[in-house]
Amino acid sequence: MDVNLTATHTDTPEALLLRQENQQTVVDALENLPARYREVILLCEVEEFSYREIAEILSLPIGTVISRLHRAKHALRHSLNGRMRLGGLRMHSDQDDATLVEYLDGELRITAVLELIRG
Repeated sequence: MDVNLTATHTDTPEALLLRQENQQTVVDALENLPARYREVILLCEVEEFSYREIAEILSLPIGTVISRLHRAKHALRHSLNGRMRLGGLRMHSDQDDATLVEYLDGELRITAVLELIRG
């Protein structure tokens, strides 16, 4: 996956490095998902296809799409929570932490998390 960061005039070198590390951590977590989970989560969360559209694209029953999406989010939650505990994912503020938790709880799309770490 391509990591594309844009710096603003207010970014410190430390903030830019932290943002780059965080984005890479999320990308790595996505890439480490089994392909069958990664494709479903990317089609749903990034491409914003409906469950029905994903089922048609992948030639799967809609129940399988829902199951794989649930398992993908669970695996991603486990991976990112582990990385946070190990210091591999560091957010700028409590609000940033809350945004990540909202995604992991299914309340936000992954694009919100990616925007957060892009800055």
